[in-house]
Amino acid sequence: MMGVPKCDRCERPAVYHETSLVDGKPTERHWCRRHGHRLWFDSCRQLLVDAVDHLPAELLPDGVEMGEVKAQLAQANTLSQARSVLGPGRRDPR
Repeated sequence: MMGVPKCDRCERPAVYHETSLVDGKPTERHWCRRHGHRLWFDSCRQLLVDAVDHLPAELLPDGVEMGEVKAQLAQANTLSQARSVLGPGRRDPR
């Protein structure tokens, strides 16, 4: 009987599982909750950094350059920090 897979980064039980094809062969990866969340956050942070290039300037915080926003986002360690970099949301005046 096969047990619960262990995290690829530590010995905790894995709760996130990914199967992908590498050179036509299935490859499995497993992560515990902590490492799975970290990977998810890192992916989201990179999406935000990439998306900043497509934001209209008026959506950036006042007086902040796009390069500065990207640098701060790249250094964020939590979603709250990433949100604070972008400042308070702008509301549609309608």
